Amino acid sequence: MQFIFDTKSLTAKQGNETLQIMAWGNNALRIRSTVFPQFTGENRALQRGETQNVSVVRENDGARITNGKISAFVHNNGWLAFYCEKKLLLKEYYRDFSLANPHSPSMKLKAREFKPFSGGGGLLTVRFEAQPQEKFFGMGQY
Repeated sequence: MQFIFDTKSLTAKQGNETLQIMAWGNNALRIRSTVFPQFTGENRALQRGETQNVSVVRENDGARITNGKISAFVHNNGWLAFYCEKKLLLKEYYRDFSLANPHSPSMKLKAREFKPFSGGGGLLTVRFEAQPQEKFFGMGQY
């Protein structure tokens, strides 16, 4: 994993994927990912507000960007996790054969799956771990 640091953004490159996390307003982050050589020049996100207290740091096992109360951590293996004041909010559903992954290595599944469209463009599917307090209702389940 190659990390590129800026004052208000963190870019991580692995293989042909580029993941960019930017401070985007107060206590907010904008996440972009592509398998193309570069991001499009189009800005389809909400308006960017003022940012405060942004820090981008390298850690032993990855890199972290913090904007106010929210932070995003990118592990050296490529998975992404979001925190609010050091409390885990979301973590990508990532399975691989590395020793750093605490889950069973019986399958290899990346959290971000890219599917190209013919003629250009594509679809990005992102998977996150379920939280212990989450419940599934419906389909005859209670």
